[in-house]
Amino acid sequence: MCQHIEDGFENKLLTGAVFVDLTAAYDTVNKKIMLQKLFKMTHDRHLTSLIAELMSNRRFFVQMGPRKSKWKVAKNGLPQGGVLAPLLFNVYTNDQPLSTDTRSFIYADDRATLAQGKNKREVEGKLMKCLSELSDYYHANRLKANPGKTVSCMFHLNNRRAAHALELQWNSVKIEHDAGPKYLGVTLDRTLSFRQHCENFAGKIQSRNNLLSKLANSRWGASPHVMRTTALAMCYSVAEYACPVWLDSTHSKLIDVALNETCRKITGCMKSTPISQLYNLSGIAPPLIRRKCHLMTEKQKQETDPRHPLYGALPSDRRLKSRYSFLNKEFALQLPPEKYKERFWRLQNKNNFHPTNYREALPPGGSLKWCTWKTLNRLRCLKGRSKDTLKKWGVITDNKCACGEVQTMEHIVRSSGLTMNQLFEATPEAVQLAEKWQATL
Repeated sequence: MCQHIEDGFENKLLTGAVFVDLTAAYDTVNKKIMLQKLFKMTHDRHLTSLIAELMSNRRFFVQMGPRKSKWKVAKNGLPQGGVLAPLLFNVYTNDQPLSTDTRSFIYADDRATLAQGKNKREVEGKLMKCLSELSDYYHANRLKANPGKTVSCMFHLNNRRAAHALELQWNSVKIEHDAGPKYLGVTLDRTLSFRQHCENFAGKIQSRNNLLSKLANSRWGASPHVMRTTALAMCYSVAEYACPVWLDSTHSKLIDVALNETCRKITGCMKSTPISQLYNLSGIAPPLIRRKCHLMTEKQKQETDPRHPLYGALPSDRRLKSRYSFLNKEFALQLPPEKYKERFWRLQNKNNFHPTNYREALPPGGSLKWCTWKTLNRLRCLKGRSKDTLKKWGVITDNKCACGEVQTMEHIVRSSGLTMNQLFEATPEAVQLAEKWQATL
């Protein structure tokens, strides 16, 4: 869908979109019509009979406080939460009308219909025609359209007309204009800058970082492997959702800032720790590199998989130098993603403090207790709560070590006689040093 909008930008066309909403989509599926469509699609009487049995004799009651209603039989609708429900709904709505003047993008009960034209009136005419066809289809299939929650949006690069909105009606109800519609979890905007999307997702990651902090208790703390796995599941799953679409957004740095904090939670490092060291110690590639690999994987699917929606599509002639559509982006993968991550990671951090940990796994010491792991990482980065640092913060007034020199992190490592390689490899001597200082640093 975003590629279609980008093509409109390149061809100087206005793109209008309607995001259709259905009321209780799964609950209003007509059982008889659905079985007819299933048999027409499969020509399999046994499968159709089996599905009919699964959907028959479905009883329910309503409980409100201590009171219960009588048992009722659900004559229509798909089982909520059933594994077959989405598939059966796709079968039920597979014959939706697709106008030749518009492009429709459908995922389950979420439908976005787009029309392009040189002016607003042309776009409105195409969309109104499509909505009229949809009304007839929904009425014939017992589905309930919800014009009150259906929204429209215009996509263009003309800032002078930023406040203009489409004037559409559906079933005598005016369709409201939404400058930031959300489709499949991605917040769009007029120029596809994805500013609101990045801001929303950065806020989500920060909230999940707060949950991650509960696992990083200063006294006990979860194991480093648990911290890393939890961060990947809770934070990175959000941060990388649909990233091939918004990869080039200038606002993606908001998400990077939130992920920097995620890696601080994993490693126990302080805010003054260089960003490159955070990712090496957490065993996670930098966000931009991970997003690039996701993009290249998607590009490979687009070029090789006939099932991909953009398979065989050709990019429009390049007119706008500031726009980077999906079809004009990176080449497809020729090596496994892990190899590309390692290569890009090495190129990005030529002067990193240790040249060996360019793979997505925790460095040596990941099996240590949390307090020891945190202190070891602070020694590796030379960033911790030394007396010199505490004096700069105004916590203490004397920054001298017992030997009489200024107690910096460099002084602590140097006086121990250990090298940075020993700290990184988590040798027994390095672990002993971390255990010695874990209550202080």
